[in-house]
Amino acid sequence: MKRILHYIVIIGILLSLYDVTMNFMYHSDDFEKDPKEMYEIYEELPVPEKTDELGKKEIIRKRHFVSLDIDYCTDLSNTRIREFYIERLPLAGWYQVDDLGGDGIAFARGGWKISIHNKNKKYNLYICKSYNN
Repeated sequence: MKRILHYIVIIGILLSLYDVTMNFMYHSDDFEKDPKEMYEIYEELPVPEKTDELGKKEIIRKRHFVSLDIDYCTDLSNTRIREFYIERLPLAGWYQVDDLGGDGIAFARGGWKISIHNKNKKYNLYICKSYNN
């Protein structure tokens, strides 16, 4: 029984090392350039009138994902915010996808994803790229 358990642990370790190696080989250049590209996306994003940025938080986990989480304050309704992004983001090459995070909207382009979630008088815009898919 102990031998079988040892083999299972060794196989698990080898599979994990294989996954990390393949991820690095496939995305090696991305790890260096993607944080810069993420901020380029952020700079080119349209922002509705009467909207102020409250703050942003960057998260970078090499070989896993890069993301930028931005909070905005606005007097616009949730419907107006949705309509704004549904109209404007496709003009920049983004296409709308299903948002797996709930009731927001999401867009994708070249491995990047943007999701927008509304709150009362605020909304959150999340830019990310994951290397696990």
